Amino acid sequence: MPLFESINFVSPVMILIVIPLLALIILGFIKSGQTGAVTYTGLEYLILKKTTTGVNRKHIRTMLLLIMVVGLGVLWANPVTYSSNPIFGSATQVTTKQFVVVFDISPSMNLVMGEVTEEKKRGLTVNDEGVSKYEVAREALFGFLEQFVGNSFGLILFSTEPFLARWPTVETQNKFLEVLDESLRRGSGSQLEAYSGLTNTDEALLLAQDVIQKSATVSVKSSAVILIADAWDDLEAVEASIKELRSNGINIYIIGTGVPEDIVEKLTKEFSDDNGFRIFHVDSQAEMAQAYYLIASIEESEFFAIDEKFETNIRWMIALFMTLFTIVVIWVLEIPLHRSRSNNMMTDRGLK
Repeated sequence: MPLFESINFVSPVMILIVIPLLALIILGFIKSGQTGAVTYTGLEYLILKKTTTGVNRKHIRTMLLLIMVVGLGVLWANPVTYSSNPIFGSATQVTTKQFVVVFDISPSMNLVMGEVTEEKKRGLTVNDEGVSKYEVAREALFGFLEQFVGNSFGLILFSTEPFLARWPTVETQNKFLEVLDESLRRGSGSQLEAYSGLTNTDEALLLAQDVIQKSATVSVKSSAVILIADAWDDLEAVEASIKELRSNGINIYIIGTGVPEDIVEKLTKEFSDDNGFRIFHVDSQAEMAQAYYLIASIEESEFFAIDEKFETNIRWMIALFMTLFTIVVIWVLEIPLHRSRSNNMMTDRGLK
């Protein structure tokens, strides 16, 4: 059984600091073989103006320096591990759920809830009164986020193609608002309106699965997908995607804003024995809020209790290793690799 299940970096960008150092080491390696270069810089060799060569020593020395610099980069990136059991008694228990919200932004989400009049069959414009399906779903989602403060949420928006708008994070208040606060209404000129097109729901679900499986902080069994959509182009493809997510232990909840009742009944019957799947038919703000309430009740039940995971910061281990390794490298560079047999002979002759 492995000591830890996965490793992550708190500050991965910090590893870029070592790039200039790596470049200097490689440049020194290249130049050390050129005529007139001083390969070893001991004071006695500079006094004698001798150049010492040693191909094997040069390669070993460069390799040691590269390892040392890369190790420093990893140290600065602040690595942490995630495991089912605490490591060395210094782990922090991670007790969050992870939700990936898959939000339909196709043009039909800009229609009003319930029966659509002839006047508004193309969707709402920026000056129209009323509330669209998108706006109802968005406000209900904000309420759901407040109920699960401290848990991890990711956001996928999809239409013709899905894209990951927010990687799963516990900082949902501002990071979600700045994305979903844009208007989907005609004439708004927003990025969401420009992106709105077809409805490829199955691809969005598979992207959500990929995001969950790549996340290190929360187990798959403590993860769920919430799909908000009003229709999909290919029911068979959507069914296949749902089955794939469920086969991997990912719960999925569908909030259908006007999805035909025959489709709701078909999917409900298809997954009637599956506790990890629910589909809700909503036609009003109250039904939308009720759907989120039921999802929260299910996810907070004992049946879907959070799998324990422990986060361990291993920076101190790497720092200890790097300290010992640096001492060894300094000793090796200054003593065994600092001199060659021929150089010792030249030094002796010079002293005589």
